[in-house]
Amino acid sequence: MKRFSEGTGRLPEPALHVLLALGTDAKHGYAIMRDITEVTGGTIRLLPGTLYSTIKNLLAEDLVEETDPPADADSDDARRRYYRVTRRGRLVAEAETRRMQILVKLGRVFLS
Repeated sequence: MKRFSEGTGRLPEPALHVLLALGTDAKHGYAIMRDITEVTGGTIRLLPGTLYSTIKNLLAEDLVEETDPPADADSDDARRRYYRVTRRGRLVAEAETRRMQILVKLGRVFLS
């Protein structure tokens, strides 16, 4: 499998959405989906299949890791898995965000 940071140097959009939704907090899958939908006003919705295949790839790439539930977890469901961004994941998300900022800047210059 090609690493997210190799080849095009770009993250698939769902992967970036997940990394950004995790921010500095550990969250379970449903919370990640809910937060993405809420923050984007419903413009972006990750379906469970997309979310969990993305998390699987992010785990394989060491961009996120599974972690224990936070002390203030809203559920004690043992089936619920919590994830957090790794140091590498933060660096990759920051690089992708910078790349997108440059793209927006170019768009403003050439389309105005």
